[in-house]
Amino acid sequence: MLVYGVNRIAKVLGCSPITVRRIISKHEDFPFNWLSDIGTFEFNTDACQEWWDTHRNVVMKKQIPTNALQQSKFAQKLGVSTRLIAIWRQRGLPAEKLTDGSVWINRRTAKQWFLEQKDERTKFYAEKI
Repeated sequence: MLVYGVNRIAKVLGCSPITVRRIISKHEDFPFNWLSDIGTFEFNTDACQEWWDTHRNVVMKKQIPTNALQQSKFAQKLGVSTRLIAIWRQRGLPAEKLTDGSVWINRRTAKQWFLEQKDERTKFYAEKI
């Protein structure tokens, strides 16, 4: 089936339009056609899904750190918002952002980071990891 536009293929793949645009710019083997006469992209959903499944699985297996949780799962484990995790990351909480935009936090290094903090409320979260 053919779909037209980045938003449509993003919905099919279950990712953001920004991710699709990043893939188009960085991966020459991603299957799409630029239709210059109407100024939009054409995508074959089957070919794109096959590329996505193959490429994403290979890349993700290589990149995901061991003993790590995705930022949202890490926030759930601690009982805090993802916004608070983002604030902690700005303050130095070690995390790894992968090419697909997902953020992974290693539990051991995070626990160490929490224990090194001066604020007792923040140190408390080390026990929850």
